[in-house]
Amino acid sequence: MKLSHDLFRRRQTLIAQIESQRMELNQAYRQLEKPIFYGEQALKGFGFLRRNPWVAMAAPGVTSLVFSGIGFLLRRGKPKVEHKLPDREEIIAALKAEAEEAKKMKKPMRKYLGYAFKAFQLYRKYRPLIPL
Repeated sequence: MKLSHDLFRRRQTLIAQIESQRMELNQAYRQLEKPIFYGEQALKGFGFLRRNPWVAMAAPGVTSLVFSGIGFLLRRGKPKVEHKLPDREEIIAALKAEAEEAKKMKKPMRKYLGYAFKAFQLYRKYRPLIPL
């Protein structure tokens, strides 16, 4: 009696494993279909563009018109923002800040160029020993 019960339980577990493997296999086949499906859709799209080249020419213009229309609708009713020109003092201050920044950046650049030059000298010295 015990032997038949163990065989029955073993058979049930095997049936459950086989069923789960069938489901996994079915899902794997569905996953394999996706790249093929997307490839076919891409080929159809390229075929359409090949038969109708005017679409590729019209797309940038249509996109520009759509975004311009959206921008117009979003800005409707808002006052126009006027940009004021910078004063002479602001320009001078910005130029001085830029000059200070350039002085700070000069030293690291010189250091790294020195490293690069030394590396090139080593390469040139040991070039004949490097097998290519």
